Amino acid sequence: SNAYHTASVQKGKMLMVLVETSSDLAEQMRRCYLNAQSGRIPFAVLPEEFASHIRQAVKEEDVSSVKEYIRTLDGNDVPGLRHMDERVRSVLKWMEDQEEVDENAYRELAEVSCLSLSRLSHLFKEQTGSSLAGYLAWVKLEKAYAAVLAGNNLTQAAAHAGFSSPSHMSATFRRMFGITFSDFLASV
Repeated sequence: SNAYHTASVQKGKMLMVLVETSSDLAEQMRRCYLNAQSGRIPFAVLPEEFASHIRQAVKEEDVSSVKEYIRTLDGNDVPGLRHMDERVRSVLKWMEDQEEVDENAYRELAEVSCLSLSRLSHLFKEQTGSSLAGYLAWVKLEKAYAAVLAGNNLTQAAAHAGFSSPSHMSATFRRMFGITFSDFLASV
């Protein structure tokens, strides 16, 4: 989060995978691939098996298989991999499983975790490196994008994802990615 990214493609297709900082995969990638020395920009060439699977999925335009493949990497046994609190895991799973997010999300997250909202927010930040509010905004944008892909207009997608209006959704997208949701959709 809070990092600018620039990419360009001369020809062909490009797939950008944004890995949420709270995931086990992000931790694995930090430990295994991005263990750069201070003062250097961390980057890495991913293992050929990983890159090959992603190239095939892009060729077949099957992005869902990329997501499923990445999920299988979460279970890899990496020495020193942090063990996330089960209450935070239950909150992450709840957010992922929701088809729609509504105004009761924070209350429901507190119930799912059996914690007060303030304690949950603190624990979530401690465990994931992301604020609960920031992560929930990320989830809402992901759900809005899925709703647009399913044929909904921006107003329907914003409501589906739990935004108060399409302009609120666009402002959130702009704050997180530097462009509006509409501009993003036009570039896809």
